[in-house]
Amino acid sequence: MPLRTSSRGVSLLAVPLFLLTLLFGGLGATVLASGATAATAVVNVDPPWVGGGAKATATLTAHPGTWSPASGVTYTYQWLESGNPIGGATNSEYSIPVLSAGGRFSVQVTASAPGLTSTTLASLATGPAGGLLSAPTYENRGRPLIVGSPVVGATLTASNGHWSTPATGFAYQWSAGGAAIAGATQQTFVPTAAELGKAITITVTASASGATATGTSLATAAVTGDSINNVSVPSIAVSGAPKVGDVLSADPGTWSVTGTSYAYQWLADGAAISGATTSSFTPTDAQVGKRLSVRVTATRSGYAQGQAESASTAPVEAAVPGITVTNGPTLVGQPRIGKILLARAGTFTPSDATVTYQWLRAGSPIAGATASKFALTMSDLGKTITVRATYARAGLASAVRTSPPTSPVKSTPQFRIQHSQGSGPVKLTVVVTAPAVSRVSGTILLTEKGHKLGQRALSNGRVAFTLRGLSTGRHTLKVSLSGGDDVADGSKTTSFKVG
Repeated sequence: MPLRTSSRGVSLLAVPLFLLTLLFGGLGATVLASGATAATAVVNVDPPWVGGGAKATATLTAHPGTWSPASGVTYTYQWLESGNPIGGATNSEYSIPVLSAGGRFSVQVTASAPGLTSTTLASLATGPAGGLLSAPTYENRGRPLIVGSPVVGATLTASNGHWSTPATGFAYQWSAGGAAIAGATQQTFVPTAAELGKAITITVTASASGATATGTSLATAAVTGDSINNVSVPSIAVSGAPKVGDVLSADPGTWSVTGTSYAYQWLADGAAISGATTSSFTPTDAQVGKRLSVRVTATRSGYAQGQAESASTAPVEAAVPGITVTNGPTLVGQPRIGKILLARAGTFTPSDATVTYQWLRAGSPIAGATASKFALTMSDLGKTITVRATYARAGLASAVRTSPPTSPVKSTPQFRIQHSQGSGPVKLTVVVTAPAVSRVSGTILLTEKGHKLGQRALSNGRVAFTLRGLSTGRHTLKVSLSGGDDVADGSKTTSFKVG
């Protein structure tokens, strides 16, 4: 068989960028090299291959491939027939003699550069297995390459290699440790934890004019991937023994790698609970008497998965009978500054349970607001108000319910109306103020006995009307405000005499 040195995967960081562009049209990453490391030796980037050989007495041409460094590399050649050196055949071309024994031909290329160790690599063999060269054989002349780093989560890409005639199509099969990887039939492949420690190869099948041929790359180094290590174990937030109906939450713990995502599996006495795969879990009657734990799987691209399990809880206890609340609590009153809201407990069983309250502003508890009534202040302006009721009785599980929220609390408008009396047009000025609101906005509507007399928007809380054509006598007008976000609607009547 042809003589060649051993080959292994190295990082493309050691290979000049223009060589990658020349070879793969922009594919970046790790390729196969031979001999010593790039720091001390000439490194092969694209293996040698042989062209020509269509018939007997044909001339074969050696293509040395591509090497790093990019400049200063010189090549020497040794042609081989059936793996044996051919005396005197040391040029880049070799003419097959008529009396050739009919073996398969290959070329051995030695690349040298000043200051670096020379590297020798043989091409694939070409020609028939026996007899003189005659009709061309469709075959792989330059093996495919794997471009990319053999790391879990990193992308590997296959180059198609060189063929005795141009191919019209390619098929791919990736292998790990010599075994085909199911479904890995694209030109790219991303190793997973399943490939850790295994070398990767790619077999390319080329087709042209009804003929097919295959070529297999050299193997990469074994796939690596740093592990994600658990630093502090996961835990379950629970006080005492968990009970049926309690909502339990899992803390994933801490891990050695940031940017990690987590998957959860809850267990009862060490057995996985079907469907319990989120960070929270509510025990059911099926878990009564069993100890719960949670298994956390940590994942990040480029790393082997990590896994850790929490300590077990005390055995799950049956649910304690509790107080039943049929409806309530509810609120009574207007959500206006200066008004009082009343809490109604609603209907509950048993009826002798005690009820305590906690008022909330925009969902946050209000310090000291624990009575059944609550006076709205300027601090509540624009906020919704709710009350949380706790129903309790000795020997029973307490029930906690929260009322529906009020609409946002608004300020109550206050009107100051000025008007002229006498004959002629009536000038009427409306000024609206409201506690906690610096400038009231909205629209003022004037009506008399349901008839619209005028409508205008407030400007800095003030608006003026000139009323013409009013009949002689006393008039009673209704002044109505359509308020904005902070001020409630309101109205006031005013009377004046004309004539």
